[in-house]
Amino acid sequence: MSFSQAIMKIDIQGFEHYAFQCAGRLFDTIHITHVFMEWEIMRDFYVSDNHTSRDKLLVEQMISFFLDRCFRPYKLVFEGAKPLDAKQWGLWPLNMVWLHLPNSDEQSYLERLHYKNWPT
Repeated sequence: MSFSQAIMKIDIQGFEHYAFQCAGRLFDTIHITHVFMEWEIMRDFYVSDNHTSRDKLLVEQMISFFLDRCFRPYKLVFEGAKPLDAKQWGLWPLNMVWLHLPNSDEQSYLERLHYKNWPT
């Protein structure tokens, strides 16, 4: 089976920042629209200002990986996602999602599709 679009849920117990070090080819090949992950370990172990481990650097590189690919961090809430400040990742909640922002062609397509399916 082949596919060109997907959503991702990753839960590898605090090792997500390692996994995304080698994820460029996957994201270049598959249009991933959402990446759901737990953030508790990233927040609780790697955020302090005096934490200088390689892990903290890899978390920051993972955040840049997503931002560079037009993903934005959001808090998951029942009544709609709320944007998170990428610079304040130490305050992010337990669960979050990276949402891919559509480029202008994708946005145009979504708007046309929306109006095409709008009830008359």
